Amino acid sequence: MQKYFAVLTIILISLVIILLLSGGASGSFADDASITQQEAIEIAVGIASVSIPEFGGSQVAPSNIRAEKMTLAEATERLYSSSQITFSEESPDMQVWLVSMDGIWLPPEVPGVYQKPYRHLSIVMDANAGLEIFRNAQP
Repeated sequence: MQKYFAVLTIILISLVIILLLSGGASGSFADDASITQQEAIEIAVGIASVSIPEFGGSQVAPSNIRAEKMTLAEATERLYSSSQITFSEESPDMQVWLVSMDGIWLPPEVPGVYQKPYRHLSIVMDANAGLEIFRNAQP
């Protein structure tokens, strides 16, 4: 009986290895690996809720959320009116999601200085990994 389970275990492990290798050898990871528009929105809303030194997390639930897939150069030009600005070592042709939203993000307090809250936030993320590349906040 033990011999039967050992043989069955070897067969099952072999099948799993074959399935993993056949899926990995197809080479069709290019577009299949991209995160969806909905996933990009969910990731961006999560990023927007976390405080960073430049400003606090969202004070209200973000609204008017939009996500567009484009190149890093297009996103940079859209947010800064120039594609010459670089924020990372990434290729300008890299596919990204530009997710923009409305809300309220408070800048850090500076004694004696009134700063308007940010009301619009854009987050640019890698379209494959969902990692933030940069963000832009506007009053």
